[in-house]
Amino acid sequence: MSKKKRTVSYTAYDKAVRILETECDDALLQFVNFIFHEDYDNTAKIIRLRNQHFVEHTDGKTEEQITDSHFSITFRGKTKKYNMECQSNGYSGSMLIRIIQYAFQTAIDDSTYEYDEIKIEIPQSVLFVLRDKGKPPEKAKFRIITPGGEVSYEAPVICEAWFSIEEMFENKLHFLLPFFAFNLESQMDIYEHDKEKLKEFEDIYFEVIERIHQLPEAVLSLRTKGVIIKEMEKVTKRLNENRVNVIRKVGDIMMDSTLEWLRKYDAAVAEGEETRLVRQICRKLRKGKNISQIADELEESEIRVQVICDTAAEFAPDYDEEKVIKAVLNPVED
Repeated sequence: MSKKKRTVSYTAYDKAVRILETECDDALLQFVNFIFHEDYDNTAKIIRLRNQHFVEHTDGKTEEQITDSHFSITFRGKTKKYNMECQSNGYSGSMLIRIIQYAFQTAIDDSTYEYDEIKIEIPQSVLFVLRDKGKPPEKAKFRIITPGGEVSYEAPVICEAWFSIEEMFENKLHFLLPFFAFNLESQMDIYEHDKEKLKEFEDIYFEVIERIHQLPEAVLSLRTKGVIIKEMEKVTKRLNENRVNVIRKVGDIMMDSTLEWLRKYDAAVAEGEETRLVRQICRKLRKGKNISQIADELEESEIRVQVICDTAAEFAPDYDEEKVIKAVLNPVED
């Protein structure tokens, strides 16, 4: 029997990338637009794909392979697949090995074949580097030598340090904002021991938060703004885990400048969850399911489902989701 071996390091920074990728459609689309020169808008549909595989070696051991992001985007009838590998310690050749391994594994998973032919499609790939170490190139090259000839392609490399905060906003690279503290890493010890310099850091940090606040919701949703700010706090604290004064200052900034705003964000998240539940219930009502069945399938209390169903009954049998959502979230008082 093969033994599974986990060989993947999973850092706080990897987690931040995954949270942004899974929760912030608008920021992710902007990121992909910049890197791959696409023109996706908010009608593009993102599907998160499997990002974990086990590869069995000749010695019987099974190695787990995980990519930081793996998703597809469907837009105007066309679908493209993407994967991203993030590394916090700077660029290294090991990133190329990891991303090509995963590119081929996902291509095999999605392959099509007939009697005498198999077709595999390599996804678009990007390498995301947080520190400007190892001389990251602008593009990574992949050469594949086959018995029938050589095939080659390139993958873009994005380094956090290549972009100033101003450039991140100008190019709608909001996906990079949670990691902007890496650009100030060389100054962190100075901030830690010099109160005047720490005030400079506070001003920079506060300005970034304010600029995120001021972005129109047509650019970034309230939910995405909240995720970016919360991940920015987590990443900055993780980067400075041994710097007490910097961490305390970050906590003070978050408390003083964003407490009320984050309450609104949390309320928006709760509203989004309620909206999703209403949509699910409407779909099940259209299938003729009763309250007990719906509550069981959605793992919700019958009382909560009953309240929504009572409101939805006015819109039977079509159960127009937008009308039901409006009625549930904005009930008319007698």
